Amino acid sequence: MMVFQDYHGDVPECSIKTSLENPLQGNDVIELNAVTYREYGKNLMFEPLPLEFMYTDASQPQVIISVNGIDGVCPDFNCDFLYIEPAGQITSQSLTNGVDLTIVGTNLPTENVRVYLANSECGTITATETEITCSLAVLPAAGSWDVRVID
Repeated sequence: MMVFQDYHGDVPECSIKTSLENPLQGNDVIELNAVTYREYGKNLMFEPLPLEFMYTDASQPQVIISVNGIDGVCPDFNCDFLYIEPAGQITSQSLTNGVDLTIVGTNLPTENVRVYLANSECGTITATETEITCSLAVLPAAGSWDVRVID
């Protein structure tokens, strides 16, 4: 929301001021013509400002989003984008007996780990930096699924 304060009149396009050090000069008559293309009215409705005209001081790149052709605005104008290099990488996954899941990788999380496969969460989890083993609480749904490891 933009709030305009302390000006109640026709908004001039520009102003020209003279001074003693630099007076306006010309023939006998100096004439100034100005045209106001949009008169100041009694309502506060102005044409909307496009989002690309509004900038904030940001130390990280800003993300502009659009959903179904409508520009989105982030709360508190905090649309920062920060790429964080992933800490670990899953190299393989295998499912045995339909519920026993083994995940192999590098720099895997070892604390506060949650594992999901086919919308089914693992119950008991044993985790090291190279392997996570767990048992799914229910049989996974049929289909092609990727493992999600959350820490």
